[in-house]
Amino acid sequence: MAVASRDGDPTMRSNKTSWADWLRFVYDELSTDSPTYDFIRASDYAELVSVLFGVDVSDAAISKVLRGE
Repeated sequence: MAVASRDGDPTMRSNKTSWADWLRFVYDELSTDSPTYDFIRASDYAELVSVLFGVDVSDAAISKVLRGE
């Protein structure tokens, strides 16, 4: 995944990527690369977003992004 995030999607190389774009990218990569990705809860993703982006998001907002809404 590190190679994909560095070389694949050019939007991931930008420091202007939104947390929602990042989440969609990570979720897609995990679903492709790892059959066990679904053990990660919305609250786990919310914590990652908080740490990486400094933004507090609800589990509902995470779920909405993951559903493609």
